[in-house]
Amino acid sequence: MIKFLKPLINKDFRWLFASQFTNNLGMFLDYVALMSLLVYVWKKGPDDLASFSIVYAFPLIISPFAGALVDKWPLKRVMIVSCLVDFSLTLLLVFVNGVGSLLTIIFFRACSKTFYYPAESSVIKFMFKKDELIQANSLVHGMMQIFKIIGPVIGGGLLLLLRPRFIFTITASCYLLAGFFLFFIQEKYDRIHVDSEKFNAGAIFKDIVNMSRMFFCNYRLLFGFISITLVTFAFYLSDSMVTLFAKNIGFTERYFALVFVWIGFGGVLGAFLLGQEKKKRNLLLLILIGIITTGTSMLIGSLICPIAGRVGIWLFLAVWFCVGLGVSYATIPYTSLVMQEVSTNMIGKASTMSLFSTGVNLLIAPVIGAVLARWLGVSMPFIATGVVLVSAFVVLSFYYNKYFSKKKIYFRKGKNPENQGF
Repeated sequence: MIKFLKPLINKDFRWLFASQFTNNLGMFLDYVALMSLLVYVWKKGPDDLASFSIVYAFPLIISPFAGALVDKWPLKRVMIVSCLVDFSLTLLLVFVNGVGSLLTIIFFRACSKTFYYPAESSVIKFMFKKDELIQANSLVHGMMQIFKIIGPVIGGGLLLLLRPRFIFTITASCYLLAGFFLFFIQEKYDRIHVDSEKFNAGAIFKDIVNMSRMFFCNYRLLFGFISITLVTFAFYLSDSMVTLFAKNIGFTERYFALVFVWIGFGGVLGAFLLGQEKKKRNLLLLILIGIITTGTSMLIGSLICPIAGRVGIWLFLAVWFCVGLGVSYATIPYTSLVMQEVSTNMIGKASTMSLFSTGVNLLIAPVIGAVLARWLGVSMPFIATGVVLVSAFVVLSFYYNKYFSKKKIYFRKGKNPENQGF
């Protein structure tokens, strides 16, 4: 446990971690309040709930532009301003009376987050050495998973005492406190990346093109990006069908929250295991372990749970525990890989590449999953998730053995970005 918490020795990271803690608390309370307002107060249906995916997806698709700007702006101030924007917009949620105004506020708040996350990644890269990055990212990811466990409990307790609108004032306070903690980070993390080119839309577009070329030229980054894209696509294939699948195998409303609790437990265990101090870690191999763990769990669970009776309920929870574990093993090494391979003046753009793929998958994968469920049964999206991930593991393992197991070939021949002005 001490090794897992070692990044907290860094004083500046402690302030960043405190900010992330309150920020995540606000996010989970906010989600509980939003769902309660829509479903129980306004009595809205599936179409209005589905619109949230679109609202969250579009800002993620344009996130590379935000990352390009972050690479030119003061990092500390970007995070503080983002927290203040979240605070202001969340206060407005107290007064909304319709879905349209609610979604508008949520959209602009999601846009604010696309600036916060790349700035946060850049600061973490500045704070730690290469071999310490996976510990720092494990701690951050572990905290997020802990909130998946305690978030519904805290949110449910507050709903017993307060109306959803009043909970928004608490979440707004969390965002304000998160921004306050950031003031105590040293000014050296507020550095501005000097760019000799004139600051304009053309320069931003050129930066994004260069970043894409770097991901294409660097085999390690390309391997990681393809892997995380397949993981998110497969996950969103079945994510929106969890409620129906759980209901079909015997889960009642009272116990449905256990699914998210067990995902959180698996995620915490994965973060803890990855956070143990080891000087040399094969990040690509860890990503493969995450893919096969998630894929086999989904495939076995989708085939056995519907026919296993009451045992299927417990098996279903075990499946989601393994999914949480596998996702941790895929995402944490990928985040660390990007920080290791990309120079400090490009980390903002690089960190938004996964946000971009998440946004695209969030628009496409749930639609495919819904079609599969409608025509072939509720279990089919989960079977498809397992098949996609197991197949991805087989193909990626072949390329891993070809390019990384025997000799280090990190760049395409003649395309090393270090020699191309990147």
